[in-house]
Amino acid sequence: MSSDASAARTPDDADTRPRLDSAAALANIAGDRDLYRQMIEVYLEDADAQLSGLDAALAARDHGIARRHAHTIKGMAAAVGAERLRLRAFVLEQACKAADPAAVAAAEPPLRAELAATNQALREYLATH
Repeated sequence: MSSDASAARTPDDADTRPRLDSAAALANIAGDRDLYRQMIEVYLEDADAQLSGLDAALAARDHGIARRHAHTIKGMAAAVGAERLRLRAFVLEQACKAADPAAVAAAEPPLRAELAATNQALREYLATH
């Protein structure tokens, strides 16, 4: 069973994961701190646009477009080591894939809250590293 599949069944597990695992993200890029800072900056530039696109898609009940935004957020989160956000985005992505309005409605607020918290953690990282 893939880790994404188990994450879909236990979204509360996201709360036990680190909000930001910069060590893991750095390990994925051979410890290149300058590159990691650049990745965070790109993430922060794009996060609001992805959230706006997600909001528009959800308002239009376009689960296909919403799924793409959730998928993009998931990838962005994985790149910067934001495991909680990655899991929350995965749950929303799967709810959109199933076109399940109740599951989408349940998955969206935790993703939104985690995205805001992750953005803050990344800004703090940039300020201190």
